[in-house]
Amino acid sequence: MTIDFSTIPARPRAAGLTIALLSFLASITGIANRFAYDDGALIATNEHVHSLQSWWLRFTEPYWPDAFAHALYRPITILGFAIQWTLGDGSPFVFHAVSILLYATCAVGVLLLARQMLSPSAAWLAAAIFAVHPVHVEAVANVVGQSELLASASLIFAAWWYLRARNTGAMSPRDVGVVAGLYALGLLSKESAVVLPALLIAAELTVLRKAGTRNGVSAWLPTLISLAIVAVGALCLRRAVIGSWLGDAPVPALKNLSSSARILTMLAASREWVRLLFWPSLLSFSYSPPFLPIVTTPTPQALWGIGFALALIASVAVSYRRAPAIAFGVMWLTIALSPVSNVFFVTGVFIAERTLFAPSAGFVIAVAGLIHLLWLRLPSIEVRRIAVGALGIVLLSGVVRSAARQRAWFDTAHITTAGVRDLSDAYTVNALYGEDLATRHAAGTAEKWLRRAIGLYPDDPEVQVELANLYVDAHLWPAAEATFRKAVEIDPKLSSARAGVVLCRVQAKDYAGARKQALIGLSSGESPDTFKQLIAAIDSASKER
Repeated sequence: MTIDFSTIPARPRAAGLTIALLSFLASITGIANRFAYDDGALIATNEHVHSLQSWWLRFTEPYWPDAFAHALYRPITILGFAIQWTLGDGSPFVFHAVSILLYATCAVGVLLLARQMLSPSAAWLAAAIFAVHPVHVEAVANVVGQSELLASASLIFAAWWYLRARNTGAMSPRDVGVVAGLYALGLLSKESAVVLPALLIAAELTVLRKAGTRNGVSAWLPTLISLAIVAVGALCLRRAVIGSWLGDAPVPALKNLSSSARILTMLAASREWVRLLFWPSLLSFSYSPPFLPIVTTPTPQALWGIGFALALIASVAVSYRRAPAIAFGVMWLTIALSPVSNVFFVTGVFIAERTLFAPSAGFVIAVAGLIHLLWLRLPSIEVRRIAVGALGIVLLSGVVRSAARQRAWFDTAHITTAGVRDLSDAYTVNALYGEDLATRHAAGTAEKWLRRAIGLYPDDPEVQVELANLYVDAHLWPAAEATFRKAVEIDPKLSSARAGVVLCRVQAKDYAGARKQALIGLSSGESPDTFKQLIAAIDSASKER
């Protein structure tokens, strides 16, 4: 009996069902989870998603509720939350069920996309790796990861539709409309979907290079023009609602670095992207210094990142003609990473597992293409049997690791506890654990972990504010003021820290000092309404004296 790579499911229906099954096995253990981490602010306590009344207003509102920075615009995601809340009367079960279904949809989408450039069996392998990959757990288990799932689904299915149409010639008006519609859906779900035009150009340069699918610029230019119009429309809408074209509230560890230092830091941090894609044995809900070092001068760590970048370039150059699917997969990985790389601008996270969801689609296509090439060179049936067994072990290990990790996201207490157990040398992990302890009224223990976070990385003013708020709750006003002032020293424009100093001055009956601090806060331009209200209250209190 001969063993062939084609023994892996190849029929479209059977292949799709098995991929869906794998994705369910890897994620179904999270179906009974509660809301965790950012789910609280964006769903559980967010009145904007607790009703479908005037649902169209979701397109005129920022992503985050009023108490948070208005730096993101994702109306489709918020509208989806409102629909799920209404259907399940706020039950987390409905949200987790939808996330699992979206995950299975993305996995089947990877299968369809990969079949446009790989053999059916190699395409199945790509989708199977995608379906069980542990790095995807955060995007699925944390309900707010639906923004990532929706944006990635739009990229995957738009690229699949485009390749399918282009493999038969030029794009019809219907094809252009479908791709543009999926692009709009992705952009209004999460900003990272903006890369779709670049992904389609990568396809034109690699898997669509053969003569039968080129047909000149006229075959694909109308699609790119349509996508440009959609992107401009989405950006203008974003600007009108939140007042900015791009970006998020920048991650504190990178906020004040020069461009060169930020690039060096991310080159050093790129080792985590590689590790998470190839060997995700360690998983964490947050990554930060000192686990990821800040690099301001060229070091061996940064050189490692340069080597990674050169390896990506070399792999495209080598596979460009002989194995275009591998080249396309590597280009997809690189392009999809670019918006979250912190190279071109600072994002809201240093490195996060959820941000690898879309890039990993390119990764699995490249890996499956490489495995197929190696398979063809295996010398004997015995070696092929060993290879099949090894692939089976890899997929089974992925299912087991993913299923177990889903349970770590049961609620905020579980995931933050797992964080300090698994990655205690990342300051954000300690800080977020301390914040969660504070919400559970364990102030003494919370102080310990917040202080530990500050010891690991003292330059994040938000952690100083969290510690100061603990002191306020305990009426330890001198300690609170000293800590608020440390936060102000780090970021003089941080309104929460400045307002904290004002509050402490009022408690000390120093109304002149409180008013002075409030005026400084007002002049900074951050949260002006807050400082106007504080000044009015101070003036009223000083008159009553």
